[in-house]
Amino acid sequence: MIQIYATRLPKTIENGLLNEMLQYIHMEKRERIKRYIHKEDAYRSLIGELLVRIAICRRLEIMNSDILYTYNSFGKPYLPKKFDLFFNATHSGEWVACIIDNKEVGIDIQEIQALDYEVVKHVFSVEQSKEFKKMDRDRQIEFFYEIWALKESYIKFDGRGLFLPLEAIQFYDETDIKIPLYQDAKLDNCYLKLYSIDPGYKLSVCAKTYLFPKKVTIIEYEEIISELGKLIVFCN
Repeated sequence: MIQIYATRLPKTIENGLLNEMLQYIHMEKRERIKRYIHKEDAYRSLIGELLVRIAICRRLEIMNSDILYTYNSFGKPYLPKKFDLFFNATHSGEWVACIIDNKEVGIDIQEIQALDYEVVKHVFSVEQSKEFKKMDRDRQIEFFYEIWALKESYIKFDGRGLFLPLEAIQFYDETDIKIPLYQDAKLDNCYLKLYSIDPGYKLSVCAKTYLFPKKVTIIEYEEIISELGKLIVFCN
């Protein structure tokens, strides 16, 4: 069963609370987060990790200390095979989200901003570029972030990261302009779906099956804080 969770971050966070929450994740990830130059990036990454851990603990009815990751050759984290559960997380702007399922998954969220045409040309395939050029400015922005989120979720599903170029990804539906209408697309051996959780963002998920939930489960930030004490013990 596919489950998708998201939380909106508060505008500010106290340093003391940030340091306290770091204790709930493993040392390797903790040290990596501490190396972030910008506090906002460290905060997003930390909440993303906690959201994943809460989702896993809920699903498997285990403690946080039972969660030990392994990594593929491209750095994507996995749970041990005995748990039969896959996960992925994403963050952008004010939002953090994650997806879990019994089969491989990927998720991506993009904050809608002004178009950077240097980025645009590295995202679209030839066919997608043709569609893009036919659109008015407002539709171009929507279309770009929809396609970008869809492709990023597929790359995270695939597990090869930056080794898979965005412009090489083409959906079965060659007229990608239809994607926002039915919020569904397909690639080899997987399915994709767009969700609307905020007018200023595009959220896409990718999974082995098309049995997606109707909506994303929103977890309030305060719920994450209270959940730590109920479900999770400290990590070493």
